[in-house]
Amino acid sequence: MKKILMITRSELPQDKRVYNEARSLIKNGYQVIILCICRNYFEKRKIYYKKIEIERIYLKKFSGWLLLIEYLLFTFHVTFKCFYYAILNKFDIIHLHNPPDFLILSGLPGKLLNKKIIFDFHEICPELFVDIFGKNRFFKKILQYFENLVFKFTDRIITVNNSCKRLFLSRNNFNKKIFVVRNGLDKEEQKIFSKRILNNKNELLFVGNISKQDNVETLLELAEYLNKKNLKFKINIIGKGKEFNQIKHKARKIKNINILGPIYNRKKLAFYFQKAYVGLEPANLTILMNNYATFVKVVEYCSAGLPTICFDTIENRKTAGNSALYSKTKNDFFKNTEKIITNKILQRKLSKKTLQQKKVISWSKSEKTLLNVYKNL
Repeated sequence: MKKILMITRSELPQDKRVYNEARSLIKNGYQVIILCICRNYFEKRKIYYKKIEIERIYLKKFSGWLLLIEYLLFTFHVTFKCFYYAILNKFDIIHLHNPPDFLILSGLPGKLLNKKIIFDFHEICPELFVDIFGKNRFFKKILQYFENLVFKFTDRIITVNNSCKRLFLSRNNFNKKIFVVRNGLDKEEQKIFSKRILNNKNELLFVGNISKQDNVETLLELAEYLNKKNLKFKINIIGKGKEFNQIKHKARKIKNINILGPIYNRKKLAFYFQKAYVGLEPANLTILMNNYATFVKVVEYCSAGLPTICFDTIENRKTAGNSALYSKTKNDFFKNTEKIITNKILQRKLSKKTLQQKKVISWSKSEKTLLNVYKNL
């Protein structure tokens, strides 16, 4: 039985991509240990969750430029752990999940002891960090240097979509094959999320990170636009992020908008999908990284049979296909939302088209690619 050490600066089991990969590998005979973070100091540091061994490292949440301290502290912790586990021969393969790209440094002790490295790009860090910290030529060069290190020292590369793959191929001279493992829901979750709870409200749903990148403030403006039209609707916003308090404060003055905060229990979360009629993805094209992102929320909307209102990107079209209304501008976004909540026939038509997309976004399809990465390692 091959042993895998996964490292991710995210919380488990909340990070569905890491969780799905670990579950798929365990189901196919691998042993998986995951090093991740926790935000609650009193949370258990070591748990076993559905046969996954999860070890948590407590890290206080930072924002702005201080976020770099968080990245460095996490990298320091896991580098030490990785070296220790490599000596004890507790893993054969190390599977790293970015951000940050300099997490590759934590895998080098294992590399020296002939362990294989897989690097899983969730984000494109030079573009992502420009969106977070602003343009800085020197800082971007450092980030590109670490991206190059990843390609130099890893045995396999995984990324979330073909847009990211094309960008990597355009700026990295290497001969390793990049595998695309798209985000997706397994069949069990698709069934739970796609059950319908009929009601006479036009409930609109947003699930995700409440931050600048996700452009949640547009949903407040959308609510004001729809209120002026005297339309019957309700927007449920689920998630957390550094702009959460700001958004919650502004939403108090706006009718028909409900800020629910984060919901980690998947069955409770499914309840809001089941009674929603439309999924909202307001992330726009002014954020550089959004042009390359596969948004998990759009995957979940389609899996739940919800038409999506989103901005027009290659990856949104790949995920939602003909089941979404695409917007070029903020005004388009408002008008498309108005169109779908006032036209039940269009709503049902787009909902039926999500059935075609479920095959594209199913985790079972991604699982085959993931297993192929490991089989050929």
